[in-house]
Amino acid sequence: MLCIGLIVEGIYDEAALTEFLRKSVAPDVRVICRPCGNAIQLMKKFPAFLEEFRHAKNGAAVDKAFVVRDADHKNPAELIARMEARIANRVYHFPRKLLVAVEEL
Repeated sequence: MLCIGLIVEGIYDEAALTEFLRKSVAPDVRVICRPCGNAIQLMKKFPAFLEEFRHAKNGAAVDKAFVVRDADHKNPAELIARMEARIANRVYHFPRKLLVAVEEL
C-alpha cells in the first residue's frame, strides 16, 4: 500500500488534503499527517517530522512526503526557499515536495 507523509498547518488542512490525496492517488492510500498548529510552528517542526517519516511506514520510509503551508500574503518562492534552506544538508530516501498554498479567487 502506498504511504504518504503529510505535514500541514492545522486540522482543517489535514482533513482537506488527506481527502484530496485519497481522491487523487488511491482510496486506500495511507496518509500519515502531522498538523503543526500554524505557519510559524510548521516552519519549526517540519524538519523533525520529515526525519520521523524515514521510519513511519512500519520501520521503513514513506513513499513520498508533502509539506504544505499557506502563503499568508507572502512571496511563495521566498517561503519555499526558506523551507529548502532548513533542510538543505539532509538527504531523504523518499521524494519530498514543499508547497505553498496561495489564496486566489
